[in-house]
Amino acid sequence: MAKMNKQADWEKFNQFKVAESIHLLSRQLSASWQLARQQSLPTRYRRFSQVVFCGMGGSNLVSELIRSVYGASIKVPFVLVRNYQLPAFVNQQTLVIICSYSGNTEETLSCFKQALSRKAKLICLATGGHLKRWALKKQQPFYQLDNKLNPSGQPRYGVGLQLGALLALFESLRLLTISQAELDRIVEHLEGLNNLFGLDLVIKNNPAKRIARELAGRLPVIVAADNLAANAHILTNQLNESAKNLAWYNLLPELNHHLLEGLELPVSISRRLKFLFLTSNLSLPANQKRVSATQAVLKKQGLGFIEYAIKGDNRLMIAAEAISFGSWLSFYLAVLNKREPAGVPWVDFFKAELAK
Repeated sequence: MAKMNKQADWEKFNQFKVAESIHLLSRQLSASWQLARQQSLPTRYRRFSQVVFCGMGGSNLVSELIRSVYGASIKVPFVLVRNYQLPAFVNQQTLVIICSYSGNTEETLSCFKQALSRKAKLICLATGGHLKRWALKKQQPFYQLDNKLNPSGQPRYGVGLQLGALLALFESLRLLTISQAELDRIVEHLEGLNNLFGLDLVIKNNPAKRIARELAGRLPVIVAADNLAANAHILTNQLNESAKNLAWYNLLPELNHHLLEGLELPVSISRRLKFLFLTSNLSLPANQKRVSATQAVLKKQGLGFIEYAIKGDNRLMIAAEAISFGSWLSFYLAVLNKREPAGVPWVDFFKAELAK
């Protein structure tokens, strides 16, 4: 297992600039927000009865985050699609947001064609590819994601680009309320977190490095609730893709109704588990109580767990901190696993097989 804090290790495992992309999260958020706010939508786009968001993998995580943070206040149905087909209810009164980081994701492009044929109100986001060409050709609103602020080129480390654009878009559509001052405060907070999680800070003072070391050689189970639910999914994706480490997530309160009884067998697997709780002081009080009760069960079963607790007065800022923490954590675990964090060779192999 590789050691951290050696310059040679960083150079070896950072050749595809993953750490740089993580460090740029705050700038991604700010720049994408500003760019999207300069764009206006047709007046008819302000009238819709439901929102459908289409994207795969890293291109759908931000929509899930917005739903986790703002879901209780969004006053129309907000549906996420991770497949080839739109729901049957999609029609002219539906706002369909198509997001593909590369612009070439086949499931998402399929949804684009269906939304167009049903005359839905379409909005597209991409760095380029077919989606950009099709959107411009069909004169559909298009939001540009600036890949220069994500030198790794990986969608999971371009989360800030998508988040900034979607926040601006949703604010303009009155689906949520966020001010420039609030966004500036979040950007400033993220910049400060780079000093806490970044490469230069030693393990004992760096929560992301320290927790990565605790997860090394284990099977992480990410646990979260309500306003951090999407962050559990985001972190799991990053651990799978970047650290090449099997991980999965479960959400409170649902996991209390089944998972606790399934932790006994097989012993060879259950003893390799390490639970990571992402917690927040802004979660529902009932779920905060469930965290401690769930940890008591794990302790009684002899299963290890660790908690990363985030305190604040703003749900979006808490979610943004969890993105920063999780991004650095996945990078450090990749280093410990001696795995190159940017590439996805098995996904590439799968796509080649699919293309045959």
